Amino acid sequence: VWLSSQTFDASTRNSVTWRLNAQILPFFERRELGSILPTDVRAWIRGMQERNVAASYQAGCFAHLSSILSAAVDDKLIRENPCHARTVVRPRPVSQKVVPWSRDRVTAMRLALDDRYKIVIPLGAGCGLRQGEFFGLAPEDLDREGLVVHVVRQVRIIDGQQVYALPKRNKTRDVPLPPSVLRLLDEHMEHFPPVPVTLPWRIPSG
Repeated sequence: VWLSSQTFDASTRNSVTWRLNAQILPFFERRELGSILPTDVRAWIRGMQERNVAASYQAGCFAHLSSILSAAVDDKLIRENPCHARTVVRPRPVSQKVVPWSRDRVTAMRLALDDRYKIVIPLGAGCGLRQGEFFGLAPEDLDREGLVVHVVRQVRIIDGQQVYALPKRNKTRDVPLPPSVLRLLDEHMEHFPPVPVTLPWRIPSG
């Protein structure tokens, strides 16, 4: 009931469903809402830690469980949310410093790929495009005079099917296009001419 009432986009709904099925329901689905205690929440967190579940994944799962139980409080099914107890320590993701690849590693990765896919390396390293964004890149997105890439769409996988969607957080943006990357793009398009691709928008039925 909680999941069906959420306004997530399709991709987020898929990831939330996966977390529910993988980490939350196996522990809690046979328990009455009113019987879930802070002790149970602590034991569940401890279980994820013992299974070496990533801290960021733990934090996401905890947020979902807390949201479910808060909804139960709002609906007057339970009096308190056990996730809010003082004895429950909320899992927190470990912040990691982003370390850019070295020039040698970028070059090695490009050389290791088949010719059709080599272009993804300069698009990622030279323009900062995400994976789905360079899959969704079209020739008309290149501003050759202004040396800018208009990032206006990405390719996502929803229920096993490819769809077009806006970039992450629904934000389009312009990024600098180095002349060296433009030259590589032109060489790539000469060997692998762009073709029209039709995909649903945002959801498989879109």
